[in-house]
Amino acid sequence: MDGDKIDGLEKRKKNLRYGGFAEDPEWAREAGRRSGEARRRKISMKDAMIKILNNDFQDEKTKIKLAQTLGIEVEDMDNQMAILSVVCLKALKGDMNAVKFIQEVSGNKAIERIEISKPVVETSKEIEDFLSKRDSDD
Repeated sequence: MDGDKIDGLEKRKKNLRYGGFAEDPEWAREAGRRSGEARRRKISMKDAMIKILNNDFQDEKTKIKLAQTLGIEVEDMDNQMAILSVVCLKALKGDMNAVKFIQEVSGNKAIERIEISKPVVETSKEIEDFLSKRDSDD
């Protein structure tokens, strides 16, 4: 019996060495099972992330401040909206990675012209004030 196990192991090693997976149905079956497990795990992680993003944002003080700052209804503020709000605030401060992220998410690949209604220094100061007040309230 032990000789059979060793022979099977040697056969698998030989198949691996020469790339002959098809010759070992046990190996192929195990690989297929693991592939299915990985796919199911990935799907369940995606579902979990969607649930988290759709949950109500719990920090009431920050929720109200973000909603007021960006003109969003407080009732609409879920975790996803909170994340996007913070990204918008970063973009307003001049974070180009945030700007690129917003472009990708919104479908606007290229900006030809940006119109600024307030001086950038004033807007930037308002955002900094907002963020420092939020941090001091915690």
